[in-house]
This record gives sequence, structure tokens and C-alpha cells, in this order.
Amino acid sequence: MRVEEVMRHEAVTCAADATLIEAGRTMTRVGCGMLPVVDAARRVIGVLTDRDVCCALTGEDRDPGALRARGVMTRDVVSCRREDEVSSALATMRLCRVRRLPVIDRDNRLEGVLSLDEIVLRAGVGGPSADEIVATLRSLSEHAVPACR
Repeated sequence: MRVEEVMRHEAVTCAADATLIEAGRTMTRVGCGMLPVVDAARRVIGVLTDRDVCCALTGEDRDPGALRARGVMTRDVVSCRREDEVSSALATMRLCRVRRLPVIDRDNRLEGVLSLDEIVLRAGVGGPSADEIVATLRSLSEHAVPACR
């Protein structure tokens, strides 16, 4: 099964200059925990997670209206491509201990987002095996420092 068969094509994003208030409200409205941060050409320049927002705000008791996505986003983006096999994307998730991957084209432009949730919903329907999914969830639950950050 390929990533394009499982991914969400309508990914919601934010700009690097978005405040954490704006980004947090977008996450709440959409019901997601990660926003790809894109430039004007929709090239992925980072990812912002709900955890990034929480840690930035509580770490130094900062004003969410004064902090921008660019200051707290993860710049070393782990991603996949629509033509990749879902098993390969799961291996990336395991290695880098992430639940979501931006799906990018050859020019680093966002095409969608692949999340572990969508993969789980497709398990057993020609998708990845339960063993692959459990191994990925197990790696996400470990408390070691992620390999890819």
C-alpha cells in the first residue's frame, strides 16, 4: 500500500510568522496535533506540534502572542513521499519517533500529511500488518531521545 492511498490530502498549515495563539487555535479548530510550517510556495520549512507549543509556553512562562512558530518549530523535518510504501513510512516513524509525516513532492512542497491514526484505520485492509503498527507504537512510547532530532 502506498502513502497516497492513506494520507490526508487537505493538510492545514501555518506560516513561520504565525503566533502560537494562531497556531494553537488552528490546531484546536481542525482537531490536529501537528501543523506543517510552509513558506509562500508551500515548501515545508518546519513542523509545529502541540507539544512544541506547550513546552515553549510553559518553559519560560512566555506570552503566546509574542512567540512565533519559527522560534519553536522543528526545523529538521522528517517526511515521506506519496509514492513511498506505507511500511517504509512506518519505519521512518519508528526510527524518528514521530506520529505524523508531512508528505512532500520532489521540490519539498507539501502534498498532505500521513498520520499513524490513518494507518491504524487501514490496518487489515491491504495495509500494514498489526505487528508493524505495534512496533511503531512501542517505539513512540519509549522515553529515549529521538534519533532524528
